[in-house]
Amino acid sequence: MGGAVSRWPAVAIGEVADPVDRSEVPLPGVTYRQVGVRLWGEGAYERESMDGAATKYKTLNRVESGDIIVNKIWARNGSVSVVTPPLDGCFCSGEFPLFQPRTERLDPQWFYWITKTRGFWDACDRQSRGTSGKNRLRPQRFLEITIPLAPIEEQRRVVRRIEQFATLQLRAARMSVDAESKTSRLLPTAIDKLLHGRLEELPSGWNRIRVGDLGCPGVDTVQTGPFGAQLHKSDYRDEGHPVLAIGNVQWGFLDHSHVDHVSGDKATDLARYALAEGDVLFTRTGTVGRSAVVPPLADGWLMTGHILRIRLDKCRALPRFVFLAMQGCSSVRSQIEEGARGATRAGFNTSLLSRIELPMPSIGEQEAIVRRLQILESRLGLVGRLQDSVSASYDALVHSALGTLLGR
Repeated sequence: MGGAVSRWPAVAIGEVADPVDRSEVPLPGVTYRQVGVRLWGEGAYERESMDGAATKYKTLNRVESGDIIVNKIWARNGSVSVVTPPLDGCFCSGEFPLFQPRTERLDPQWFYWITKTRGFWDACDRQSRGTSGKNRLRPQRFLEITIPLAPIEEQRRVVRRIEQFATLQLRAARMSVDAESKTSRLLPTAIDKLLHGRLEELPSGWNRIRVGDLGCPGVDTVQTGPFGAQLHKSDYRDEGHPVLAIGNVQWGFLDHSHVDHVSGDKATDLARYALAEGDVLFTRTGTVGRSAVVPPLADGWLMTGHILRIRLDKCRALPRFVFLAMQGCSSVRSQIEEGARGATRAGFNTSLLSRIELPMPSIGEQEAIVRRLQILESRLGLVGRLQDSVSASYDALVHSALGTLLGR
């Protein structure tokens, strides 16, 4: 494949596969299953079916299991594969030329695994360059690409070995997803347990307190950002005073990879919407209830009208405790969901958020709960990083085995 070193001889695809044409004229009223090919060796798949009257192509080509299928436009990005049995009988347009392996010399699965290699993608890219029609890979040039070709029995032995590695990788991936799913449920479960999710059964010393009653006297505990008449898109600048939009508020953190800005004069006009460290932010539209605590970095930043902020009396309510209640306490989440269903089209508002009841212990117990949950979060983060590491190791193992067993 383009000069790659291999213990197997390099053979042009045209020596071991032939173009195949099973074209049919599409008929109105007949449903045709369609096949597509994903990028980067991810394989062929079944697309949405269509009526024969819906296609612009005069003919469609019927695929069979074992066919090599090539996306002319995106072959240079790894959009080449082998048709699997479930796709037998699907159709493709002339933009997807088909080739039938000479199975006495080329095992289709041998070729399938070759399509997953970087060397093969690079070879398709080289053959696509300079061709007419926006770098489409012409069928003849595809047949000129060379691939490593072992004896047919050796191909089958190698394929079995590769598939053993792939099975291990799939098993590891499923275990990782299962572990991640279970891990992701641990924190909300712990929050719900520690915060006594049922408001009707709070322990002694705990109280049901509305969000609107947790602020300082003379300060609006819950406030929304400026509405359209006060802040227009034309006010935004590349530099200046930062303004948080709804997309910046994620679960538990602020995403400031892209933050809008306004001029200093405009920021002065909107000073009443300035945030303070420790404010709890709450998204009022879209995904209602996504929450985060304002960090020191964002002290003094502004917010848009799609966000509500809660400003607490920190002698009575810790911002982190209130955020955790918003995130994982079942009784609080149910109130938010009920309020969101009953809200007007404009979304959640200050009145709805102010009426949300939280389970509130003493400030000392809030601190203890926050510490316990921070330790749990830290441990869960470590577990997540270990899962990512294991998954990456299995991926690397399979790719290494693929290269070694194919003789590259």
